[in-house]
Amino acid sequence: MLQRAFTEEQQMFRDAYRKFLAAEIVPHMEGWREAGIVDRAAFRKAGEQGFLMVWPDEKHGGMGDPDFRFEQIIIEETNYSARATGSIPCTVAWWDPT
Repeated sequence: MLQRAFTEEQQMFRDAYRKFLAAEIVPHMEGWREAGIVDRAAFRKAGEQGFLMVWPDEKHGGMGDPDFRFEQIIIEETNYSARATGSIPCTVAWWDPT
């Protein structure tokens, strides 16, 4: 089996993201599915919490950390939360245009 090693900071990030999903995303998933669109406020809240654009420099709104494990955590937790609601997850990755 593939060994997965996460730092303490990454474990804290995972816990925070899991709580964010439970509080801000999962309760709205059915309504967004019915509307056919995710409310823009969800992306704004994710950005305010530091869950969008993890690897770009801070000047572009990211954390400036190129370690892919942060993105891995976002992908995993998004998929776990979507499975709990019967949704098909869609992970949005943002790229720095510079």
